[in-house]
Amino acid sequence: MKNLIFAFFLISLNTFSNSSCETKSDCTLIKMDCCDCNHGGRLKAVSLSQAKKIKTQNIAKCTDKACLAIISDHWSCLRGMSDCIQNECKLIDPQANKKILKIPTH
Repeated sequence: MKNLIFAFFLISLNTFSNSSCETKSDCTLIKMDCCDCNHGGRLKAVSLSQAKKIKTQNIAKCTDKACLAIISDHWSCLRGMSDCIQNECKLIDPQANKKILKIPTH
């Protein structure tokens, strides 16, 4: 019974997801919360169909919030991209797959 309830919960999460997609072009990046990258914020990936709704909700939620007067150096702002992976919009770091070569110092 526990497995059935858990499976239903997972299906429910996917059904009402803000990030369901079929292709990469179904996804976009929006600010994660109240502050954008020019004010100390971060980005997240969502579906285009939900982006406007989320932005409207954030405007209402963020009316009394103050953001920092600094440009964010979070990787999502510097090089983040959205992609559709297993039918869900994901924030990806295209540099994460690059190998970093360590050069001996002696």
